Amino acid sequence: MIQFFIIGPLRTGSSLLARCIDDHEHALCLCETEISRTLFPGYYEELHRIRMDAHGVTQASTMALLKGRRRDDVAAMMDWYETVRPAFQREYGKPNLLAYGDKSPDFYKSPDIVAHFAQHYRLIYCVRDPRAVVRSILQQEDATSQERETRWSELIGNIAAWQPHWDKATLFISRYEDLMRAPYRQLQSLYAFLGLPPSKRFRKDFQRLYPRRFLWSTSVDMRTGRVQPFNRAKAEVSNGDLPASALERLRASPEIAAYCERFGYSL
Repeated sequence: MIQFFIIGPLRTGSSLLARCIDDHEHALCLCETEISRTLFPGYYEELHRIRMDAHGVTQASTMALLKGRRRDDVAAMMDWYETVRPAFQREYGKPNLLAYGDKSPDFYKSPDIVAHFAQHYRLIYCVRDPRAVVRSILQQEDATSQERETRWSELIGNIAAWQPHWDKATLFISRYEDLMRAPYRQLQSLYAFLGLPPSKRFRKDFQRLYPRRFLWSTSVDMRTGRVQPFNRAKAEVSNGDLPASALERLRASPEIAAYCERFGYSL
């Protein structure tokens, strides 16, 4: 069985990709269980408990799974993943599992996690035109200016942390634009990377179990289970979509410059 992690920056389609992988008959992809927030210094248990509730795990079970684990140890975190896997397999009806993983844009915050993941696991790095990422951040009407600043910092931090590993053979680049424009082709390539046979189940109507765990609608009506077309318009962006100050900030960032050069974006 192949264990993997989706590690790309925020607003790059990682939740959608997690759902599409999880829809495969032989794959299980968790979504921001935030175990790293619980087990590393300065992180906290409450968000992990909330996310685990969305995955169908009770508060008592969540706390029991954490009991006795070191709070600063990657091995403890990976042991947690192995401990919860059989229960999730039963709960989600995935007895013949070939690929198992989790998704979070925040793994980068621990250098120990970055180093361990890069050495031992298959990684999926989601990328998107940085202008579209910033546009998405600015369009969040319920976000304060400080929250927008935090998300900008998280974008830059994620890029800087994972940049040394971008060219590893064990890292798959998932371009948001390719996923929107050619989802079948993109997903079949990704399934092959994870050792999975081809599947079109991610575009079929069925009721996903515990859909709140994917955080967003991810092109599925989570009440009825009916799939919706991928919004190709989200793959389009132009300089005119951003205030001049935001565009200049992008152009002034060395991290964004390296990101654009590596993944074929132009400002």
